[in-house]
Amino acid sequence: MKKQSSLRSFLFNVYGYSFFNSLVFMYPIYMLFFSKSGVSDVGVSVLLIIWSLCVVAAQIPVLAASNRISKKLIMIIAVLLKAACFGAWILWPTFWGFAFGFLLWGIHWAAYNVVWEALVYDELQARRYRSIYAKVCGHKTAIECVALILACTGSLMIPLGYDFVAHVTIASVALSALFLARMKIRSRLQVKRKANAVKSLRLAGTVMKRVPYVFYLLVLVTLVYAVSQIDEYLGLIGVEVGVRPELVGGLFVISLLCQTFGNSVADRFEWLPDKKLFAGVVVIGLMLILLSIFYSVPGLVFLGLFCFVYAIVRVLVYSRFQHALPPASRSAFLSAYSFCEQATCILSYMVMMAGVMMGGGYRLSILLTGLISVLIGLWAMAYIPQKKKLYDRLASYRLGASRAL
Repeated sequence: MKKQSSLRSFLFNVYGYSFFNSLVFMYPIYMLFFSKSGVSDVGVSVLLIIWSLCVVAAQIPVLAASNRISKKLIMIIAVLLKAACFGAWILWPTFWGFAFGFLLWGIHWAAYNVVWEALVYDELQARRYRSIYAKVCGHKTAIECVALILACTGSLMIPLGYDFVAHVTIASVALSALFLARMKIRSRLQVKRKANAVKSLRLAGTVMKRVPYVFYLLVLVTLVYAVSQIDEYLGLIGVEVGVRPELVGGLFVISLLCQTFGNSVADRFEWLPDKKLFAGVVVIGLMLILLSIFYSVPGLVFLGLFCFVYAIVRVLVYSRFQHALPPASRSAFLSAYSFCEQATCILSYMVMMAGVMMGGGYRLSILLTGLISVLIGLWAMAYIPQKKKLYDRLASYRLGASRAL
């Protein structure tokens, strides 16, 4: 009973943080805010690239800090920096002010990838509930989507001014820090005063070289995430197809409702073999291609289908990646994952920028992204299952050797 009570308390704080951290009322309109402040369409993509580069630059310091101080403390500091991002946008609404805000938000995102996910996994393992990680991952992602749906009301607040929306967002994000503060940590804190973050990353690289299945899963999960980055442009896409700025939140609602549904049922598809799961990457690419062909309000049905299938594929692929990682160096692997994630996101932003620069607008950008997704899925279906067989043989060998001892 005490064990279950500890789990419930921990999950309450996990879900509470997930909710308020995602209740970002600026979410559906910050691209419009940039545009209204004089940033061009190309400049918008450049800002997103800067954001990704800031996340990458923060990886080593965050990983080094996670080897020395409490992961919980790191997350609290990171959340406060995220709140400060929106304050910077209010005080300095220019290209460089937005870039500085992205620097602060990038530090939070680096901590989220490296520290937060490791914290959740380690705490579940410490409570002997490691087996429900996929379920918890799906549920907290679904809760984040619910919060984002509520945050889409931010577009309705445009008549009150972008500054007002930013202040409400700051309050919400700061509130998420309270749930982190309430969290009781059960996993053992091993302070590594001589830890070397670069060596940790090299160790992760060595393991991935020797176990190609882990490396391929890392590549796939980051590429799948990059495909979803069209969400960043939904406000501008909506305006391009004729939706009023105050109503672009509706596009985000469609996207998030479908993702919420997909996240909530993702664990029911854990039985899928790798090849069938990876075929889902092809499907989400086809949905984007169809969206680009039927580029109108009725065509948004394909946006919904894309988001639903994407959510299922994303949760399952990420869960399999987590299960394949060596527990002793999980933070290092997640840091490597975050590096790769931001690298692929930069490529995604460049594809979106290319579509605009080629004169095809965001319609062409969506088409190019869909074609790339189809190619990624075909590659995964052809190569990753073969590496899985080698991984299973290695795991079986290690288990037999352990029993013999």
